[in-house]
Amino acid sequence: MSYFNLLTDVCTHWSSGQNDGYGGVTYSSPVQLFVRWEDKEDLHQDMEGEEFISSAIVYTSVELSNNDFLYLGTSAQANPQNQSGAYRIKRREKTSTPNDSITIFKNICG
Repeated sequence: MSYFNLLTDVCTHWSSGQNDGYGGVTYSSPVQLFVRWEDKEDLHQDMEGEEFISSAIVYTSVELSNNDFLYLGTSAQANPQNQSGAYRIKRREKTSTPNDSITIFKNICG
């Protein structure tokens, strides 16, 4: 069985927001991904060293970016901040098998 067969949860992903020129932020159109989603509250540090409590750990087969948003399930919401239950990626980690045949991305959301 391939590791990617374990990515059975569907989530919605929005890429990091861009300045809209009017003091607001626009986001990419929502895209659905197959992931492994864990609701998990643990103490972590973001990339700037600030501590936060995670809301979810999301494993993906594609690399995402800090400040992207993820939501467990399907959403057509244009702005992830309007989607209840959407979380911002605050820390990312990358792990590969010893022969680099599989790379997994761990996204810690809060």
